[in-house]
Amino acid sequence: MAEQDDLTKLSRHTVTIKRPIKEIDLLLVGKTGHGKSSTGNTILERNVFESSSNTTSLTKNAVYDVSRYRNYVIKVMDTPGVMDTSEIQDSIAASQLVMDQMKDAVILNPRGYHAFLLVYKFGIRFTKEEFESVRLLKQIFGESFVQRFCIVIVTCGDHFRTECKLKGLSFKRWRNDQQGYFKELRLDCQDRIVLFDNSSQRDAKTHNKQMKKLLKCVENLNNDGNRYTDKHFHRAQKSRDFLLKETQMEKIDRGLEEVSVILGLYKSIIDYGQKDRREKFQEICDECETISQHFSESEVKLSTVKDFLNLI
Repeated sequence: MAEQDDLTKLSRHTVTIKRPIKEIDLLLVGKTGHGKSSTGNTILERNVFESSSNTTSLTKNAVYDVSRYRNYVIKVMDTPGVMDTSEIQDSIAASQLVMDQMKDAVILNPRGYHAFLLVYKFGIRFTKEEFESVRLLKQIFGESFVQRFCIVIVTCGDHFRTECKLKGLSFKRWRNDQQGYFKELRLDCQDRIVLFDNSSQRDAKTHNKQMKKLLKCVENLNNDGNRYTDKHFHRAQKSRDFLLKETQMEKIDRGLEEVSVILGLYKSIIDYGQKDRREKFQEICDECETISQHFSESEVKLSTVKDFLNLI
């Protein structure tokens, strides 16, 4: 009887053991207009990052915030849209800007990131241009960063449910049915793809379901709990150097094409009358000046092109 009383007292005073708090750091990357900042707001459960459906990025610098979700403390770092450098005419300067912005994101969080969230919008065709943004990120962060650290977030989950789920098509089936560039990305990230609903109409059940899938993907990364740190970023320096050289060569090729056109026009001046010849010659000189300035601005040392332009 006394033993029974003791058990009764013990059951009344039993304390629920809390699960240990886990810290997770996430870095958002992707093109402008795909819902990158909105995804960050959804994870944090409050509007921290400026978001818009426009193709011009509202996020100009890497910014972060922290939130608590169940037994997780989650830090989310938002970054400017990849390939959103339309305001910069010089391609080399544009590439350098993107690299600097991503470098800032790494510096701002010295302990590193458990995962990169690569954000793409459901309903937009995953074209070569979309895949080029993945290639650019690989050149910045390292060739294996998608395979080791990336989770793909497909936004507009509410639209997916309207278009596909009502037809009996599950997200997993839709994901596996995709071909081309999206299939390459799916295989590269080893099927770590999560559907996200960032709409204000989503309910708690939807939010908890997508958060559960996201956090499961983070914990299942085969990195033994290791984060992507500045050490990984430093190892990818050769890849970034190659990116700049590749951009320089593309610029040089375009310049040579323009020079070839100008040379053809220069040879055809003889067919014009004297007055028209002067006007045409002035047009060619203006074009030469423009091309020469482009090379000077990017500090591309192409003496052959410059010598020819000066000669004209």
